[in-house]
Amino acid sequence: MLLDAGADPNEKDALAYAVRKGDPRLVQRVLDAGSIVNPNEAGTSPLCQAASGNHFEIVKMLVEAGVDLSIKERTNQTALDIGKDEGFENIVNFLTKVAST
Repeated sequence: MLLDAGADPNEKDALAYAVRKGDPRLVQRVLDAGSIVNPNEAGTSPLCQAASGNHFEIVKMLVEAGVDLSIKERTNQTALDIGKDEGFENIVNFLTKVAST
């Protein structure tokens, strides 16, 4: 695994890779290693990636880790926008609830 090989958890691809895989355990390992949850220098938002993949558990993990809900992906959409466009009601309902608290 990336971290076992000594990869930096803040390397632009570490969290993005884990989110794309859709594996909550892998995402948690990267987060536990100190990865930054907001967009990397390439403008990739882990939260938006998780939303677009309908990875509800990962969306929750990233929110609990302190991700900024207002961050927009390069497409100028927030994770909530993506959830709405894709019809992922569980993500939309969760992000709407979190944003209102």
